[in-house]
Amino acid sequence: NESLIHLWEFISFGDEYINKNKPWETGNPEVIFNLVAMLDNIAVLLKPFLPATSEKIAECIVRRDGVLIVKKGPLLFPRI
Repeated sequence: NESLIHLWEFISFGDEYINKNKPWETGNPEVIFNLVAMLDNIAVLLKPFLPATSEKIAECIVRRDGVLIVKKGPLLFPRI
């Protein structure tokens, strides 16, 4: 339970970071890189709890020659 609490705190921090830095307005590459790095870490931390979701996130972030490449992936949680 404590692990999930800390994970959600990290996710909340990312949400605050997005809202504060507004990458959709600024296009700041540093902010976007930081967000991708956060998502990559969230995928790793989420694996014991939601392995399929973690894998979907991880498949969208690829490291190649020191460069992060992000590709669009499937829906994490399809609508019911």
